[in-house]
Amino acid sequence: MTGLDSARNITDRTVRNGREYVSYSDGTSATRKLDRATGEPISDWVAVESVDKTTSSTSEPPATRYLTVIAWHQVLSQDLSEAQLLRVDEIARAEKPPSAPNRAAVTEHCQGWTVRVVRRLVEEGIVKRDGVVGMLEGYLDPIRN
Repeated sequence: MTGLDSARNITDRTVRNGREYVSYSDGTSATRKLDRATGEPISDWVAVESVDKTTSSTSEPPATRYLTVIAWHQVLSQDLSEAQLLRVDEIARAEKPPSAPNRAAVTEHCQGWTVRVVRRLVEEGIVKRDGVVGMLEGYLDPIRN
């Protein structure tokens, strides 16, 4: 770390999937790659862009929103009405993301969350029922605890 980094206090440190993540007392975060075999750093620290959690749900939504699922070279998309866009946003926000207290307790990853969201979109007629959920389930990576 640079001299500036060493002057800040680390408030949280996490290692997962070959990356080390740190959060600093000033609210900033950084990440770097680690050698999976040795745990030694193999890249420099890179700042992690923060997400503004203070944005109100009443603020103007972005002009264009995309929900894209890519499975190999297939892209599933559809032009949506404003009402459908709002419903997609509601569904995605309402679907609880996967979480676990530790690696051994992991039962689902982000791909599973995506399938749950797409399944809801199919149920509401926003995504066509062309076997898309089954296809996506076939591409899910295994859970590695």
